[in-house]
Amino acid sequence: MFVAFGQILVVLAILLPEWVTIWNGVKSLLVAGGVTLLMHCVRDPGKKLEGKLFEQWGGRPSIAMLRHRDSNLSATTKARYRGYLAGSIPGLRGLTSKRESEDPDAADQIYESAGAWLRAQTRDRSKFGLLLQENTSYGFRRNTLALRWYAVIVNVVGMGALTAVGLATLTDVPAEVGHLGTLPAWRVAVAAGLLGGHCLVFCVLVRGGWVRIAAERYAKQLLEACDTLEREDRRMTDGGGK
Repeated sequence: MFVAFGQILVVLAILLPEWVTIWNGVKSLLVAGGVTLLMHCVRDPGKKLEGKLFEQWGGRPSIAMLRHRDSNLSATTKARYRGYLAGSIPGLRGLTSKRESEDPDAADQIYESAGAWLRAQTRDRSKFGLLLQENTSYGFRRNTLALRWYAVIVNVVGMGALTAVGLATLTDVPAEVGHLGTLPAWRVAVAAGLLGGHCLVFCVLVRGGWVRIAAERYAKQLLEACDTLEREDRRMTDGGGK
């Protein structure tokens, strides 16, 4: 959320240093309530966008990587993961490449079940901390993409306003903001540069491919959890549950 709209606070701090004192007095209240609310507001459009992304990518990455025809994982690694999951997911053991090609939708339902089962088994943050990090990274990128055009609009409007202030300064017309005095030209230029750079990042970097990289990293990390879970199962079996 900060990446999408936090630049406004930075720009205000540059243009109006006096606001920093005011911000220090109210930031605890904003952090306590506002940030939590904004996180929920951002997550909803992110989840809505997620379905469209999966459709463009040919399915959820964690599902796609279990398919016989997918090449993101080596055949040996994929067989190891499938072998472990087959012990808990009905229908997976007999899901051959031929059966998958004959009924890909039914195959994907089995892979979806495998992914859901894995996510349920990996909720322990102490054991699967890296998986949580990858999931957080993916969620951040997905939500940022969902806010892409909102952020671009905010940046463009801000640059337009700063351009007007800059022109007023160049024509010797006092650029007053309330009773805080005239804005120095260098502050206007720096603020406009930050907004322009921020807008460029959203236009060039924040795209579906950027989100997909994080989604595939998370999917691979999720499937790698099969090795951890299998080791735990063996330890429990060898140790008699102790």
